[in-house]
Amino acid sequence: MWFIASRPGSIVPCGVALGKDARKPPAVSSRLGRGRRASRERRSVNRLEPVPWHANYLLRRALGAQLRAAVAERLSGRSELRVLDVGCGGKPYAPLIEPYAAEYVGLDYRPGPNVDVVARAERLPFDAQRFDALLCSQVLEHSDDPSAVLREAWRVLRPGGVAFVSTHGVVNYHPNPDDYWRWTQTGLARLFKMTGRGCRSALRRTEGPQTALGYLMGRQAEALAAKTPVRTTIAPLVFFLNVAAWNLDRLYRRHYVDRPPNLACNYLAVAVRAAT
Repeated sequence: MWFIASRPGSIVPCGVALGKDARKPPAVSSRLGRGRRASRERRSVNRLEPVPWHANYLLRRALGAQLRAAVAERLSGRSELRVLDVGCGGKPYAPLIEPYAAEYVGLDYRPGPNVDVVARAERLPFDAQRFDALLCSQVLEHSDDPSAVLREAWRVLRPGGVAFVSTHGVVNYHPNPDDYWRWTQTGLARLFKMTGRGCRSALRRTEGPQTALGYLMGRQAEALAAKTPVRTTIAPLVFFLNVAAWNLDRLYRRHYVDRPPNLACNYLAVAVRAAT
């Protein structure tokens, strides 16, 4: 059903009169077609409700669930917080954090409809200890200096403030505008320790090796199909990869619960700045 509902295509109007205007669809049908296409596009980029026929589904589903749980755990019972979203883009995770925020500031390196401040993450234009919480999702791999990004994060966080930082383990090359870095679990933990001003951090993997392999295969399939005539029919293959990888990962976690996965496509770090 998902394939049928989301498959690219056009709406064929019924009862169109023949003649010189026969190839012009009625205005209402044109608007309906644009509305459905727009709806598909919104679903395709929704990081909290990803669709399973896109290659980003596995990463976004797991990261969204982890971030939702982490925000609820760390911010529950609090309100009137000042929150900074570094590399906010379209602010896809604002629904998770805004209920706790009196001020929600989105920062990105380029202007956009949801960007409040244009600046680089390596040099934040804010006073020290201004914010109670900070979100930095999928930014470190694109930054010139990840250490500088984290040092700035700790600088603008007040003592006891919490940072939610996610970044890639393994993934294909995806410049935005550039793409520099990948991490292992120990490498990312060391980066936090080196820059953290005594912060306490917990690192969570975005699922296990089956998810990582399915994610990589889906991304590669979409990339290869983008320049071929089969690009509109790649969704069933990606859907199958996603379903298979998700269920294999569940079996892996059930039978190897004490064995840490040696391959992860993403990490989420939750860090609390030290009180002193």
